[in-house]
Order: sequence, then C-alpha cells, then structure tokens
Amino acid sequence: MIFQDLEKCFRRAFIFSFNKKKLIFSYPFVFLVGIIFVFFRSMTLSANNWVFLCRLFLPIFIAFAIFFVLGAFLIRINYHEVKNLTCSYRQILKKSSPLILSTFYISIPVIFVFLLLWVVFGLFVGIKNIPHVGSFIGVFLSIIPFLLILLAILLVVFSVGALFFISPEMSLSQKKKKELLKSIMLNFKVNLFGNLTLFFIALLVVFIAYFILFLSIVFTKSYFALPMNNVYSGFMSFFLMIPFTLFLTPFIIFFFNFALESFNLLKVREEK
Repeated sequence: MIFQDLEKCFRRAFIFSFNKKKLIFSYPFVFLVGIIFVFFRSMTLSANNWVFLCRLFLPIFIAFAIFFVLGAFLIRINYHEVKNLTCSYRQILKKSSPLILSTFYISIPVIFVFLLLWVVFGLFVGIKNIPHVGSFIGVFLSIIPFLLILLAILLVVFSVGALFFISPEMSLSQKKKKELLKSIMLNFKVNLFGNLTLFFIALLVVFIAYFILFLSIVFTKSYFALPMNNVYSGFMSFFLMIPFTLFLTPFIIFFFNFALESFNLLKVREEK
C-alpha cells in the first residue's frame, strides 16, 4: 500500500467528517446511542453479575444496529461528496429504505445470539449458586462460561468489523447476501494485511477521541463530585453524555468515511 494514497484517503476522510450538514444529520444517531448506554447504566447500578453482563454487552449490540443504519447513509452521502455529485439527503434517505432492512438482517441476529448466550450463561450461574454442591460443580463447568463470554467478545469484534468492512460493500453494491459475503472474504484473502491495517487506523482514531472524552468524564465526576443517589447520578451521566456524543460525532463520521476510502483504495489496487 502506497503511503501517499493512504495519506490522501485519511486526509479526505477527516476533512469530510466536519461537514456541518453531515454533523447535524449524524448527531441524533450518536445521541440515541448515548441515551441507551446511560439508560442501561442507570437501571443496573446495583445488579448482580449476570444482569451486569447483559448491561455490559447488550447496549453495544444495540448501538451496532443503530450505527449500521447510520453508516449506510453516511457512506452513500460521502460517495456523492467525493465524486462531486449532487447530494440530496432526502433522496438518499428515500433510496436507502431497502438498505436499512438489509442492515437489520445482520444486526438483529447478532442481538439474538448474544441474548441466547446470556441465557445459557445464566443457567450456569444458577448451577453455581446451588447450596453446598454448586461451587464444586462450578469448578468443573467454568470452562463453558469462559467460552460463552469469549463468544460474546467475538460478537463485539464482528460487529465493529462489520461496520467497517460490510457497510461500504452493502451500501454501494447491489449484490445478494451470498455474493456480498464471497466478495468480502475474497477481499480479505487477497489483501489481509491491508484490510487489517486500514481497519486499525480507523479504530485507533475513534478510540483516541473516545479515550480523551472518557477521561474528561472520569475527572469531572472525581473532581466535581456531588453527594447524590442513583437518580441524580443518572441525570448527571445524561447531561455529561450530551457534550460527549457531540464531540465524538465527527470521529464516528470519520470511521465510515475512512471505511469507504479504504474500500475504494483496495478495489483500485485489485484492478491493477
């Protein structure tokens, strides 16, 4: 991969991330995700470990479904911007209705798979809590909860990867599901290192922005600590979430912009 091409893609993706119209369009999606995380956090502050596990993972998969829809729009919008085509958000929204349904075919099964893993995990938690013999049995069965949690983590990895690799292919091509999957797998087979490098670049940019904003919230709650109960804590998290999601929005846009740039860059290299 030529560094000049990578630098050009990165710069263009970053510049188009701060388009005012695009920021206004994207912020409600990111804000909705923020509300979901605050809601789950506020509702399960004193929950047991089994419920806490659901609270930890389920918002991520719901966010994946929302961002998948947002990504489909942003990639089409960015495609028009890069090509200097007339970009009407209303027309893109109208033409993207079948695409939204296609994103649900991927994101909704992921949520159901996690819920199934969570229920099975709960069964083993119940066995572990059986008086007298539960701990003894739990020692021998602990490998299964380990595998269940591992599968949940892999689902998260798949979800983030799907946003980067599947969104551009799905948004710009008219391929059927099997053809789409074959195309993505072939792309990985031909240029695995290039795909992973581009993916980690996009992920790193978002992570740095998220980490800085997260530290700001942690320090705010530590050095501007207020004596409050769970209700006030939830309200404080909500109000802190407003600027958090606002500042994070351009980096979410960058993630999808760079996904499109990476998709085009690798396609050009394949054609050569």
